[in-house]
Amino acid sequence: MKYEYKRSDFIKDTTLEAYGKVFEIPPKTSSMADSLISVSERIAKNGATAMEQAAAMRDGIAVFIGEKNAEEIFPKGKLADIDTNEMSAFWLLLNNISNEETRAVLQKYSPRPAKEILMPKK
Repeated sequence: MKYEYKRSDFIKDTTLEAYGKVFEIPPKTSSMADSLISVSERIAKNGATAMEQAAAMRDGIAVFIGEKNAEEIFPKGKLADIDTNEMSAFWLLLNNISNEETRAVLQKYSPRPAKEILMPKK
């Protein structure tokens, strides 16, 4: 087996067109993963208010598309008035794109199917 990791060789869709712009979805680095873990913990925190969850989700969106773009779409000063369904859908879409890239890497280089690694049998 020859290992030649080239991101663009097998990950085709690393951009997302939304809100009249094209966003490049960044590669998953350890720094990015730590930020996303922190955001997920804030969203799932026991006792978190809807506003706290919305603020966390908005910060998570900024991890993917940058603070300037996140502020244009979901301004912090108007967070109380933003449709949380819209923001949730965008947050989940960004996560799904990133996770699909991970699956593509596993599919190409793993000796076992990616599905077995990501969802082990119990």
